[in-house]
Amino acid sequence: MNADKMTARVADGTGASHVRQWMTQTSPKASGRIAGACYLAIFVAREIFSVLVPNLGLLNTIDAATLDHIVSHQSAFWVGYPFFLLVVAFRLILMLLFYELFKPVNKRIALLAVYFNIVATTLQAVMAITLLAPLVLLGGEHSLTALTPDQLHALALAALQLYNPIYYIALAFFGCYDLLIGYLAFKSTFIPRPIGVLMGITGLGWLTFSIPPIAAYLLPYNSIAGAIGECSMILWLCVLGVNSQRWHEQASKALEPDQSVRERAAV
Repeated sequence: MNADKMTARVADGTGASHVRQWMTQTSPKASGRIAGACYLAIFVAREIFSVLVPNLGLLNTIDAATLDHIVSHQSAFWVGYPFFLLVVAFRLILMLLFYELFKPVNKRIALLAVYFNIVATTLQAVMAITLLAPLVLLGGEHSLTALTPDQLHALALAALQLYNPIYYIALAFFGCYDLLIGYLAFKSTFIPRPIGVLMGITGLGWLTFSIPPIAAYLLPYNSIAGAIGECSMILWLCVLGVNSQRWHEQASKALEPDQSVRERAAV
């Protein structure tokens, strides 16, 4: 195996290679619908978690009552917690699907969107850890007996209150991701341009959370704006999917410059 092939395989990553192989064996319309189903699964898992573990989210203030509710309803928490992790998992799957779907439009921008999504999804995983901190601190571990109950309660509340600031930062990165996806959808020929515009509006809505005081002032309007594009993308992908013929046409055009570059390099 020559050095160029080894470098390409390392750069692509095993997961991306498997997704690329699967995409070549699946029609763009079908893979678009699968992406829409993953997007929908994110919404469903998130809603189930919010029902089982209430008082967490953009419109809620996390205080001592929120902490006491989680501690006193641990059964509901542990039932809902896996759904939070499913949101993170489906985000990663959707990221790979969207990369392969929009790569023919602009490979570099599609890859940049992947980087933004990785940061945002990593922050979501950190949020999952902050939810466990109160249960650890208030779980009666022997290593924590040096602290008084009031001190443990204060530490648990401080750890839990990191949830919303991290959430805001993650949403800002998701805003950048949705802006890039909106641009790619707008420039594509296989998804209607209005969907791309709505995804751009979604990105702007989530970007307001990069400045929490402004985000708090704009609530719930920025949250509603953030949901509009995502819901429209989900509906379009699940119901109609992408235009397979136009996707293949755009993919063929994207390959032409790469082929000409390889031909010049061979000469």
